[in-house]
Amino acid sequence: MTPPLYQFRVEDMEDDHVLLLECACDHRGFLTKRELLRSPRIHSYDRVIGLAFILRCRLCKKRGRAEIKVHRLKPH
Repeated sequence: MTPPLYQFRVEDMEDDHVLLLECACDHRGFLTKRELLRSPRIHSYDRVIGLAFILRCRLCKKRGRAEIKVHRLKPH
């Protein structure tokens, strides 16, 4: 069972989870657990909701403007 978003940590992500980040500038991006853990600034115990203040938008280069949603990919 998936915990609520305010309790969801990077370590809670499974292989079929993807984070959808939507910035206020309308830029969208997807990140997997593996991609998140490549960054030296992100740890497995970090809460997903707080990643908006760590990650920077690739388009506008600002932090803290992203809305984060967790999606589960459907198996084929």
